[in-house]
Amino acid sequence: MNDSVWKWINVIAGEGLAGPDVSSSLIWGDNEQSSHCALVGEDQLWHSELCSKKYKVHCSDKNQTFSSPSKKTWHEGLSYCLSEKVNISVVSMANSNDFRSPGWIGLHRQAERKWVWVGNSSSLYTNWAAGEPITKDCGSLKSSNGRLYSYECSTELSFVCYDDNVVVVNENKTWEQALRHCGNITPQCFNSNCTSGYTILTLGGLQDYDYVRDLLNKATTDEVWIGLKFLGGHWLWMNGQNPDDQGKLPSCPPQTAHCGTLSKNDTNNWTIRDCTEKRNFVCHRHTFYFR
Repeated sequence: MNDSVWKWINVIAGEGLAGPDVSSSLIWGDNEQSSHCALVGEDQLWHSELCSKKYKVHCSDKNQTFSSPSKKTWHEGLSYCLSEKVNISVVSMANSNDFRSPGWIGLHRQAERKWVWVGNSSSLYTNWAAGEPITKDCGSLKSSNGRLYSYECSTELSFVCYDDNVVVVNENKTWEQALRHCGNITPQCFNSNCTSGYTILTLGGLQDYDYVRDLLNKATTDEVWIGLKFLGGHWLWMNGQNPDDQGKLPSCPPQTAHCGTLSKNDTNNWTIRDCTEKRNFVCHRHTFYFR
């Protein structure tokens, strides 16, 4: 029932969203990643609330409406009503006077802030309280525990800016020379709250290739060096991480083919080459601002 998603903004394009859905990430605070569902409040008006919170639930069939004896999450309430051979309540003009006590109803929020009834009921009746439905659509990071929390986007909080640039260097160098070249670039930070530096490009996984796909057209060689190398019997990125798919890399590569490239013609995979060959390369700048 949870069709809402949480994604990072696309820092490369400067607009839109990028990357996988992080709704189920383990770094969310307790109950924070839950979607929103509707309940009848003490004031008999509707309120939006995290579906993981516990309230009694209203169940209905064609002839009656009743409440569960104990408090449940919205999804637990849905299961409870079904176990009673009825469904979680869909409110209409005809039965709107049946809801005199607090409890979940069968209205929940899908992606893009769209509120729908279970079973895609066509009921157009609404009874939201003033200012509702309130949703918390922006994420924050709590420094004390490293976990994510959702807030209304209008809430004023401190913020961290992250500037992330990828640069294709149109100079032909060996892999080792490219590594040193990236490390020797000293970008300027414009205030004391900034740290910045370049490294040869590391890709966390195959899904990150979209990140650099368009930039590779700027290269003057068919392939570019990236931060992938065979070291100590293992393929490693220069940040110490293992590639996501080791099966695409030989466990015992030729003696000279110990370095990785990306091709302009096949950016969905990496290729291994002789580290002494010379070609363009990609540097990645990481800049963090703290305010």
